[in-house]
Amino acid sequence: MAGDGGRLPRPALRHQTDQHDRIQPRPHLRRRLWRTGPDWSEADIRILTRDYGRVPTQELAKRLNRKKGGVYNKAWALGLEHGFMRAFTADEEQAIRLARDHGVSITDLSAALDRDPAVVSKHAIRMQIPFATRSVKAKRGGSCRVPGW
Repeated sequence: MAGDGGRLPRPALRHQTDQHDRIQPRPHLRRRLWRTGPDWSEADIRILTRDYGRVPTQELAKRLNRKKGGVYNKAWALGLEHGFMRAFTADEEQAIRLARDHGVSITDLSAALDRDPAVVSKHAIRMQIPFATRSVKAKRGGSCRVPGW
């Protein structure tokens, strides 16, 4: 090792090319490849579809007796979205405009839209419809004044 600059010798090739033809693929140890949790039943999928985005994921994972990552992966595979990640529709944007004009609070509006109040408020600000400057103020401490909301 004196004349090689302190480098370690190269390891031998693990598989020779003539041995490559003789290597047979082994069957997977786990039939479902990387998944280790239980299979998803139809009831589990119904619960996930109904509650994903409405119930905290940690609580939903406990209810389904699964890991949080498993819940995220299955929800992604099913195409489910959290409420805070869902795009606002034209009807929801119209509801924000009407709520501001009629004095409905962000809290009541977010409950009607089934969204988080902070998300609704932020989207209203992006639409340049701030609720702080509305002409009709919402009543404090009461329930929603608008019927059907």
